[in-house]
Amino acid sequence: MARDVRSGRLVELLSWSLNAIIMLASLVLAVSLAEIVLRMTGLAKVPASQNSPYPRSYYALDDAGGFDLAERFPPTDFALTEYAELYKSFIPIWSNEIGCFDHPVVSGSGTILLVGDSFSWGYVPFEKTWGSVVERETGVRVVKCGVGGYGPRQARLKAAKVVRRIGAPAVVLLGYYIGNDLMDDYLFPMATVKDGYLASRVSLLDETTGARRVLTDSEIEANKQAAMEPPHGLGAVKKFIASHSALYNLLRNNWQLRSLMASVGLADPPPLSPTPLVFRPADRYPWLVGAWTEHLKSLRDFAREVRGFGAQLVVVIIPTREQVYPFLRPRGGKANWEFPDQKVRDFLESEGIPTIDLLTEFRARLKSASGRELDPRRDLYWHHDIHLSIPGNQLTGLLVSRYLLDHELLHPADAEQRRASIEQEVAHYPAQ
Repeated sequence: MARDVRSGRLVELLSWSLNAIIMLASLVLAVSLAEIVLRMTGLAKVPASQNSPYPRSYYALDDAGGFDLAERFPPTDFALTEYAELYKSFIPIWSNEIGCFDHPVVSGSGTILLVGDSFSWGYVPFEKTWGSVVERETGVRVVKCGVGGYGPRQARLKAAKVVRRIGAPAVVLLGYYIGNDLMDDYLFPMATVKDGYLASRVSLLDETTGARRVLTDSEIEANKQAAMEPPHGLGAVKKFIASHSALYNLLRNNWQLRSLMASVGLADPPPLSPTPLVFRPADRYPWLVGAWTEHLKSLRDFAREVRGFGAQLVVVIIPTREQVYPFLRPRGGKANWEFPDQKVRDFLESEGIPTIDLLTEFRARLKSASGRELDPRRDLYWHHDIHLSIPGNQLTGLLVSRYLLDHELLHPADAEQRRASIEQEVAHYPAQ
């Protein structure tokens, strides 16, 4: 009798184990099939692994703006993962004697000075940046002084510093990135330099109230140490899954599902809205009204300062990927994807500040996009990274060059021939 009971329990245990194995195998198969479908259709993707690609000591402390490019930094590889995977090489970068990613500069007289953030700095090879395209197409020297991480307030300080060093240019181009320049000014100076790397200094503590938090030196050091240490335990598991699973990233980037995953420790809590603050309704965030007022006033002061040293400020409004390609927009939360462009453009026009808004021109050239995936060899932005691709820089440079010549802000001897050449390139862009 006892033997029969033991045999029955063994059969029951084997049956339960077999069912568990079948269920586990079915789950693994379902997840694997989901991964295959998501990757083939482009409905979700695995983000490229990307630590800070800037080499150590490329940035230096700056008393006025918090940080700046170091001067005379020798040629070094910029390890942008997506570029390296696509073109099988890294991007050479350096800085010149005035702390700009450019060749040596002799004088600013009769030139164009380009300032702004990383969209004006590069993220493509130097000769492919839109600043280099403007120089080539107009025949006028462009002093390229964009700095990754800058907002317009810092760009204004950079422009003044360069003018003190080399003299005033004829035109100052401000590359204005619609996605974060408002917040860069609101959190100014947002970053500092710690052991040769950029480190967060000021952060937004509360999206609802706009409260800011300034980190102490000890907190900055602790964050740096934490960033350098490899994750352990659950953190290591999350990093591994995030780096290898398109399904995980689809769930993590869904506003509601991310909240559920956060409750069991598989993801960080989502923001109050998946939409960047600059695109959210200002009436829900009253502090944004004040932030906008100060931000626009800063742009007005920038234009006055540029006029003060005998030059003309031209603002180039660079849209986000999500504005240009609707399928990239996050799900959940309210957004007005036209609002910030309209607000900035209307203000600049009311102040008589020449403005080039690239959004309409970019949207008119979506025929090369595949619908769910960006191809950086043809489309205007990188596949994973938020910055302009080589074609995006090329088109930006052409459009800016056309504007400068059409509005006679530059006067090269062969202006008519250059204008006709640029018009032909723009008309046939993108080349098939």
